[in-house]
Amino acid sequence: MNTGFSLRGNVRRTAVALLPTLLFCPMANIEQGAAASPGKPGKKPNQVRAGNAPPAPSTEAMRQLKEMVSAYKRLDCARIPSTAIQTIVIGQSIRAVQTTLLVFQRDPARIALTIEDPVSGTQKLYYDGAALTHYYGVANLYGRFRGTWDLAGLARKIDSTTPQVLSPLQFLMSDGAPAGIESASLSGVATMGGKTVQIIRGAFSRTYLRDLATRLSLKRFSPVDGSFEVWIDPATHFLRKSSVNMSWRGTVGKARGGKPAIVAPRLAAVETFGPVTVNPKPAPEEFKFVPPPGARERSDNP
Repeated sequence: MNTGFSLRGNVRRTAVALLPTLLFCPMANIEQGAAASPGKPGKKPNQVRAGNAPPAPSTEAMRQLKEMVSAYKRLDCARIPSTAIQTIVIGQSIRAVQTTLLVFQRDPARIALTIEDPVSGTQKLYYDGAALTHYYGVANLYGRFRGTWDLAGLARKIDSTTPQVLSPLQFLMSDGAPAGIESASLSGVATMGGKTVQIIRGAFSRTYLRDLATRLSLKRFSPVDGSFEVWIDPATHFLRKSSVNMSWRGTVGKARGGKPAIVAPRLAAVETFGPVTVNPKPAPEEFKFVPPPGARERSDNP
């Protein structure tokens, strides 16, 4: 899950800026079945067979989360698609469906990341070995970060500007379990695409949520909730579905009438991952950015 947004500047633009890379967990108005079972008409939704009771602390859950991270870190090259239904509440509720495609290779380190949704348009990130380029389709604008990184360092560089939460990109730079997880518990199993998956539920630490809020320009906001749920394929240890629910308490900005523009922001989505293609042998050109006609390069590039 990517969280690349900022609350600085014009508040009207903030609602749009929140959408490009937010992938958070289901709330009442998010249709989990639509995201979890987008297949053929008449197909039965994913059936949860256990997990209604409050989860208890589990070292086995943490072990499985660490194994999930290790499964991604063992990959030399992969192609990972996903689809998310998102809800962002910042005074008004905004809902969008977003698709993401991550392609990476380890040696030499390369990344191509495409994020699309109907509100924010298309964003693309490329690393070709010389520079990390971030392209914004709506503005037809791009910026470059010049440097040399290995795959973990490249993931950290992207995370420094677009904080990652329970995403394969985050796993590439993680040590042990995904960052910020304070507790986790096994919560039954489910069927997804005809296969059994393990459900793990848990919570992020308040320290992590407070730090994330600061990175998202919500410095004066206090964490209220930070729960998550992941569905893991026990055969491959790959992530099949994730959901996160995050909320903070506080206000910022001024809207018409003198009222705060943003009150108690809440972020929610459910993300479903397609099959991981291992060692797809991408062409070198797949990691190179070619500016579209009329595209402008930011003058304040590092």
